[in-house]
Amino acid sequence: MSKTPAFQTYAADYYMDTNDWTIEEMGIYQRLLLNQWVNGDLPSEPERLARIAGCSLKKFKKGFQTVSRKFIMLDTGRIQNERLEQTRKAQEEHREKLAISGRMGGLKTQEEKRKESSEASSEASSKNKPLQSSSSTSLKRDLKDYATFSEKWWQAYPSRNGKKVGKKESIIYLKSLKLSQEDQNLLLTATGNYSKSKIAIDGYAKDPVRFLKKDFWRDWIEPESIEAKQGEWFVK
Repeated sequence: MSKTPAFQTYAADYYMDTNDWTIEEMGIYQRLLLNQWVNGDLPSEPERLARIAGCSLKKFKKGFQTVSRKFIMLDTGRIQNERLEQTRKAQEEHREKLAISGRMGGLKTQEEKRKESSEASSEASSKNKPLQSSSSTSLKRDLKDYATFSEKWWQAYPSRNGKKVGKKESIIYLKSLKLSQEDQNLLLTATGNYSKSKIAIDGYAKDPVRFLKKDFWRDWIEPESIEAKQGEWFVK
């Protein structure tokens, strides 16, 4: 397992333990902690510790008189900060728990995928080919029927100033509505009523897409409501 790249510093504890230290003492302590976290136990020789702390031997010896109480001597003759090693151990145990949990979760996921794959394969094999063919034929028929409806609607839509424009965009938008069979019939009725209106006859019909948007076309399903509405469009 790779080493944990960082350790937590508890601000309150750190401050209370070092608030009466000098800058040199704080620097020596921090450098020794960082080296221990990366490399493990520290040597006990003052000369080597001074190099790790990045200061002269004289300054190190003076500062280490205070800092030394944060370290213990090991049987190996090396020194370490005991709390830092406790932090390392706690982090490693936590990472190991996560790894075990991840492996268990991975095994469970793989088992579930195998089960789902087996069930899907079993379900697919239980279906007969005539049924699949029937489904495919039905889809093709639905697409063909909708294409026929789209073309029928376009032919019924009134011209504007003597011409109709934007057929491609209108058909695409119409298909995006995914109208039911009932709504298709209602749209054809509404389009027929709109085509017979004074507005359409005079050449002021809306663009086809605007007619479809926001269910505007539903206002033209009932022919008796057309005359009452016509005045509003002349004002706009």
